[in-house]
Amino acid sequence: MNQLIRQRLTPGGVDASLPFKINKLHLRGLAHQLCDECHFYFSAPFDASAEEAS
Repeated sequence: MNQLIRQRLTPGGVDASLPFKINKLHLRGLAHQLCDECHFYFSAPFDASAEEAS
């Protein structure tokens, strides 16, 4: 999970214009905070299209 976060969650991948500069540590902290607040959860990778078909 942490390896995927480091690889995929980067400041260049954020489509929002923010009033301050962010770095990868800001994004990782935010991801963990949102998980702690139950806004999403981490799971093993899966094929979403296969899940929709069932």
